[in-house]
Amino acid sequence: RLLVVPAAAIGALRRPAWAATAAVVLVTHSLMDHKEYRFVFPAIAVALVLAGIGTAEAVARARARWGGRGAIAAAAIAAIAWAGTSGTLAWRYTPRTLTNLTVLEQPASSHWTRLTGVLSGMERLSGDESVCGVALAVPWFVSGGWSYLHRDVPIFELAGPSDLARVGPAANALIAHRGDASGAPGYRIDECFRDGMCVLRRYGGCTPVPGYDLNALLKERGE
Repeated sequence: RLLVVPAAAIGALRRPAWAATAAVVLVTHSLMDHKEYRFVFPAIAVALVLAGIGTAEAVARARARWGGRGAIAAAAIAAIAWAGTSGTLAWRYTPRTLTNLTVLEQPASSHWTRLTGVLSGMERLSGDESVCGVALAVPWFVSGGWSYLHRDVPIFELAGPSDLARVGPAANALIAHRGDASGAPGYRIDECFRDGMCVLRRYGGCTPVPGYDLNALLKERGE
């Protein structure tokens, strides 16, 4: 913030229309009750561009005042400052500095690697032609969905252990945490990953359960 805001302020003087765009996005979304960072991402992207313009402007002013050596020194300082800021923010990108998903409170050292086991599990299943249905003991929005599974089979989100019995024969693969594996009768652990997430398999094929796959659930929720 100490670097981005001043640099973006300088850039705003050179590109007022861009600054106005960012301001409009921030103000309009501030009026909404439900807020998420992704809603204002266009403003963040514009602010970073303005910060880059502001940095270039500062280097140009240094050149005009102190000549070539001043420009080189200013550029070096800017590069070190930006690299240091980016590195610090990347290092601090941990579960301790961002809000956790209450349904997935697993120990992790970094959000860069958190919940990667779910995505890895979906990728593993994508290459298995025997998969005819996938049950998720995690929220669907951290699974990668069909983008990772990349197979034309139903996906089921489990709200609790009883849901697995309801899904029953409609799925023969399950992604769940190792600690929940014992609550999945009929399934065996096929592979686990470093974060404790596992792929469990059930022998046999699938019998459809009409109206209970993920698309139907999302439609029911209005999502």
